[in-house]
Amino acid sequence: MLEKSQTSTKEFYRKHSEQIRLTPRVLKIIGSIPQWILNRSVLDVGCGNGFITKCMSVYADVKGIDIEDDIQTYTEDNQYDVVTCFDVLEHIENRCSALYNIQNLCKKGGLIIVNQPEQTDPTQPFDKIVTPKCLEVLGKLIYLENYQVGKNESYNFMVFKNEYTTD
Repeated sequence: MLEKSQTSTKEFYRKHSEQIRLTPRVLKIIGSIPQWILNRSVLDVGCGNGFITKCMSVYADVKGIDIEDDIQTYTEDNQYDVVTCFDVLEHIENRCSALYNIQNLCKKGGLIIVNQPEQTDPTQPFDKIVTPKCLEVLGKLIYLENYQVGKNESYNFMVFKNEYTTD
């Protein structure tokens, strides 16, 4: 098992990218995403080692930024047709602020796609799962799929239509 210890997230993924496994969760994300991103401009927020970003680039023009690139100060407002954020939000202290910034990166009428552990899953160690109220900033929920990974883990794959703009 990989241990993150005291290195930065970027350095961790740089060192261990060849060891990243195709877990059932990653396979589910990769299998679910093409229909939403085909031939669109995509920003993958929290891309880590870039594996999912690379997979998405088969279907779309994709740019990846890691969460350490500081989503709080990223300034490409209203530039992307789709913004994705897979298994990242539960690791951010100020999630509502991050969601607002993610929403600003997406064009009005664009899609914001989020994957996160199920809030009621007792096996998840995260106490910072994003609440439904906080997710409202992303726009109208147009797709929700709860899926199981193994016996104990469950996740929500959600697609929002951005109805807001900073213009």
